[in-house]
Amino acid sequence: MNHTIRTPDGTKEIHWTPGQAIKNFCWECFGFEGDPVKECASPLCPLFPARGRPKGWRGPGRVLSDSEKLSTSERLSLGKKAARERALKPSDSE
Repeated sequence: MNHTIRTPDGTKEIHWTPGQAIKNFCWECFGFEGDPVKECASPLCPLFPARGRPKGWRGPGRVLSDSEKLSTSERLSLGKKAARERALKPSDSE
């Protein structure tokens, strides 16, 4: 696909694949500085689902209700308590 684009030095005619077009759109959005794929965390961008994700990005997450938060907290507490008890329990192999 041939297209005329803006560059830091003006404009130029280029031939890009769709992936190159997405990468360079993001680079222009960043003012031609930095690494948009690693640094961008704008899930509202229409191209965000089509491009790479920054390292460690886990998505917007799910909103929990108050009862879900409470039950999750209780399950975590029980699991931590069971792990402590296992750690303190003498092993049978001694």
